Amino acid sequence: MRVSLARSLYADVDIYLLDDPLAALDCIVAKRIYDQCIGPKSL
Repeated sequence: MRVSLARSLYADVDIYLLDDPLAALDCIVAKRIYDQCIGPKSL
């Protein structure tokens, strides 16, 4: 799942459709990925 998320971050698109990308992660890693990659203050 992390590889799929990384690939989508490098794709140059307007809309990302992610199907539960944080499901297989523990809460600490999921929060960090959300904060740095998905959330409103991300990339």
